[in-house]
Amino acid sequence: KCFNFILKAIEFGKKNSRYYFLVVNASILFWKLARPFLVLQSIHHVVNTLGAIVKALTFIDDHNKKWLLSLSVSYIESLYRNKQIDLASKETKIAIKLAKEKCQEQLVEIIS
Repeated sequence: KCFNFILKAIEFGKKNSRYYFLVVNASILFWKLARPFLVLQSIHHVVNTLGAIVKALTFIDDHNKKWLLSLSVSYIESLYRNKQIDLASKETKIAIKLAKEKCQEQLVEIIS
């Protein structure tokens, strides 16, 4: 239920560049709450919200690309564990492109 409130904050923050900080803050709060769910049996509870957060951070073009890429890697791993292989491979290509442009040191983490 708390993930719904995080998504509402993200949607509100995306509407105006003045509130983009809400998207970043909500992503940090989500990560603190969601990490325990990233085990195989509970991954399905967080994979959609994690995807929405990655898309929102991409939309606002946050300057902290390392944060975006680390969430992207977690999202990709979650998709693979949740057996959504097609979407995972699509997201992997997007993450690799972003890493090549902005954060080449994280490219190894994405590829492996």
